Amino acid sequence: MGKTTFTLITLLFIATFSVHNTFAKEVANENIIITILDQTGFVCDDGMGSITVEASEGTAPYTYSIDSNTAQSTGAFTDITPGQHTITVQDSDACTVTLDIFIENACVALIKTGIFNDENNDGIAQQGETIIYTFTVINTGNVVLSNLDVVDPLFEVIGDPIDFEPGESDNTTFTTPYVITDTDIEACLVINQAFAVALNPQGEEIIDMSDDDSFEEDDPTIVDLPKTLSTTSLILENQIKIYPNPAVHTVTIGNSASIPLKNITIYDLKGSIIKTNLSSSEPINIRSLQSGVYFIEIKSIEETITKRLIVTN
Repeated sequence: MGKTTFTLITLLFIATFSVHNTFAKEVANENIIITILDQTGFVCDDGMGSITVEASEGTAPYTYSIDSNTAQSTGAFTDITPGQHTITVQDSDACTVTLDIFIENACVALIKTGIFNDENNDGIAQQGETIIYTFTVINTGNVVLSNLDVVDPLFEVIGDPIDFEPGESDNTTFTTPYVITDTDIEACLVINQAFAVALNPQGEEIIDMSDDDSFEEDDPTIVDLPKTLSTTSLILENQIKIYPNPAVHTVTIGNSASIPLKNITIYDLKGSIIKTNLSSSEPINIRSLQSGVYFIEIKSIEETITKRLIVTN
């Protein structure tokens, strides 16, 4: 009797699927056969992997273990981390068979940054000037990704799809100048998200939404645009304050100059109205808002200004 090692590369996905591969070893004129019954996996560390194997043709009962951990009576293993693992099966005659498996983690991450390009150096954003966007992508998984591309709903990204080894990063292939519009100038900012899309070794899409400064998060990228303000707008900007910011539960609109205000509206990052017809006479209840970035539009009789609010409920 002896010990024989077989190598199997298994590729795991989010969805559960079944495979039926058989591995046999002759021991004392008998075969110990290991059959993989099913396996599940994940993308971008979303959950944990699992695999179920079954032994036959040896002398029952069997014991099963993974990575030399405590043996068990069933071949079901859960909470498996990405990478290489070894399953060991032993029958009642102390004959063993080992099976090497590889748990795939296909993952890509994207950071999108933007810099306002003040082409005439006057300190004010004008129609026709640009924002230069740079996209940094990284393969944070353990398998090769192919046909990696960056897609942005705001504009067409310049750069051809690339193939990516595990751990590889790139911040030069994808870049785009975006031409500022009057709408952007009126809003005093440009805000949006891109996404990276790549194919895992089985040809399935792996997608990640961009973040502004982290591979671990998915926050939109905000580029502020400088704007010329009227005298009234300058007074509003200087005299109207929101506090605390970041805020929890409530936020107060400070109006030190007692400027008559018509309306206060809170918008989310998509431009949807969250709360409106608010008053500055008392703290505004924001307990129903999820943590994130919002915009408070404050209207006086003559002018409108917008303040950014961070909620940490």
